Amino acid sequence: MQNRRLFAVDIGNTQTKCGFFREGKLIKRFRRNNRPVSKILPWKMLSDKSIERIVISIVKPEMTKKVLEYLKRKPVKPLVINPKLKLNINLKYRLPERLGTDRIAAAVAGREIYGCPVIIANFGTALVVDAVSGKGEFLGGAIAPGPGLCADVLSRRTSLLPRIVNFKAKKAVGKSPAECIRSGIFWGAIGQAEKLIEMMKKQTGRRTRVVATGGYAKFLARKVRSIDAIDPDLVLKGLGIIAELNADKK
Repeated sequence: MQNRRLFAVDIGNTQTKCGFFREGKLIKRFRRNNRPVSKILPWKMLSDKSIERIVISIVKPEMTKKVLEYLKRKPVKPLVINPKLKLNINLKYRLPERLGTDRIAAAVAGREIYGCPVIIANFGTALVVDAVSGKGEFLGGAIAPGPGLCADVLSRRTSLLPRIVNFKAKKAVGKSPAECIRSGIFWGAIGQAEKLIEMMKKQTGRRTRVVATGGYAKFLARKVRSIDAIDPDLVLKGLGIIAELNADKK
């Protein structure tokens, strides 16, 4: 049975994404940069007595205890995503307890919404590309630095290169340090994603659908020829699906 009013929270490495579901549909969403736990969650919205369930994905283990401590004040006990919950995928990962819960949620939504086999390319702090087989098996994936991380490392570990925040590049050949960095990060991320998807399709099959998500997906994924769909809310949708699958857990 679908959760009539569900609040989903995805606490990532740099941003927190929240979504409000009604009758199984995501009707509101917002994101904010990570900050102290007392300010990271929308406490006024969580005080809404109509919320029947809360589901949370946290990829920073040191924050889990702090967030749950704050949520003790709420009448609804949160469901924290972990690999032992009921899922619509079979985790064929060597260390499932070390698998990011956002990756689990994205794979669950990928299979449910787009079918399988499916490849999910998450353009966030890291570029994460994961594969789900035609049998619904989470096979694993690949992880590489994302655009923001690349820019940060280049500026901190070199003497003359500037810190840039705009990663869009029209041409491959840059004529200034900033343009060169922008080109390397932008076209490098696109080429990296394309190659990883190409190699993974050798395992999952040529007819595998490819879905992009993550904060940088809107302007990077459009340039990746093998991507079939862009779904910025894929992780939040996955959290909603997992909550439905585990509706019996209180």
